[in-house]
Amino acid sequence: MIKLIIADDEPLVQAGIKSMIDWEEQGISIVGTASNGASAYELIQEYDPQIVITDIKMPVMSGLELAAKCQQDGRKLPIFIILTSYEEFHFVKEAITYQVADYLIKLELTPEMLLDSLQLALKRVSELQKTQEETVSAHSIAVIKEQFYTHLIFHLFETEHQFEIQAMNLGIDFNYDSFIVSYIGIMSKKLTHMTSDKQINLYNSSLQMARELIAKYIPHITCHVLSLDTSHFCVIFFLDKETASDYQNVIKKTLEQVSGMLFNYFSVNIYAGIGSPVHAPLQLSDSYQEAKEIFTQVTEATPILFAMDSPGGCDVLQNADYKHHIVFNVKKYINEHIEEKLTLNKVAKEFNISPNYLSILFSKHNDIGFSDYINQSKIEAAKTMMNDGNYKIYEISDKLGFESAFYFSRVFKKMTGMSPRDYMSRNLP
Repeated sequence: MIKLIIADDEPLVQAGIKSMIDWEEQGISIVGTASNGASAYELIQEYDPQIVITDIKMPVMSGLELAAKCQQDGRKLPIFIILTSYEEFHFVKEAITYQVADYLIKLELTPEMLLDSLQLALKRVSELQKTQEETVSAHSIAVIKEQFYTHLIFHLFETEHQFEIQAMNLGIDFNYDSFIVSYIGIMSKKLTHMTSDKQINLYNSSLQMARELIAKYIPHITCHVLSLDTSHFCVIFFLDKETASDYQNVIKKTLEQVSGMLFNYFSVNIYAGIGSPVHAPLQLSDSYQEAKEIFTQVTEATPILFAMDSPGGCDVLQNADYKHHIVFNVKKYINEHIEEKLTLNKVAKEFNISPNYLSILFSKHNDIGFSDYINQSKIEAAKTMMNDGNYKIYEISDKLGFESAFYFSRVFKKMTGMSPRDYMSRNLP
């Protein structure tokens, strides 16, 4: 039902309008009446009606002031039908910019005239609601697309089929020769002197301009700009055969132009690491990780760096050796920090890679998964401590970062097939 409020300082007028037509037949429910604009405004805040029939002149707050206040609040609804007299009709011009569907002369008001005005108002309501729905729908699709690209660069799709279905539903075409990810940071010396709110505003403004400029400078290349955090974003480039042959010059020139414009407008610079080309969309996570790794090597002198051009870049960053290198160093880190409480998120942060990527990489290049490797390493360390005979079970548990001695015992038994106490009794003289 459409909700409607009647505002008039004359009770007889209120009663007359209520009884003039069959409101339920029109799909309208009168949710409240008011004798002045201020009371009507309170009802609007409470009931959020789609239509208000209001006298143009009322005490406390006039009908015009009521319509103006709703507009100032940013309300698209309600739509107003203004009641006026011959003497007050000159006020109508003032309301022309408000959300007014029609003006009715009180003394000439008939059921037919009221119905005609309501039809105009209902049409306006329908148009506005449709526009709002389309806006919400467009926003929802944009959010889903952001989630899709996030899943893509972080290798979060469980199967290729899942990826293909989502890409098809979103209308995203991956029929390209190759794909490249650029990891970009927004840098400025003035950021350290700004509040967090101002930093976020600066980032959002810079990101929006970067989106517009990239689309302007390379209109012939499809790309997607994805926000990562409050100081970094990435650009996914879709390359056909022609642009793939000269991608470095095209991307570098574009990012240099974007950086120059951002500096002119916001006094910020952008630094970028660009990964190697991949030929399948599900390999974009590799290009992203390379871009993020090479980003750690950018400097003020070389703010834009390609993985292919880094020292040993092609040999290290493009092949499995690089991934083995990460896993080797992660295992080394775990064993060097075995007494700490180690989590996937914590270790991934140390190596500047996503937790999901680390988990997949670790499982791919090991016989056991990340968590099992940590538990295995801790249990081996626990055995060494038990063999020394200088620690009690709860002391070992605490020293190795377990949540409790009970949980330590469960993990120990799972890994060794016996409890810590049984192990100590068997191995100690």
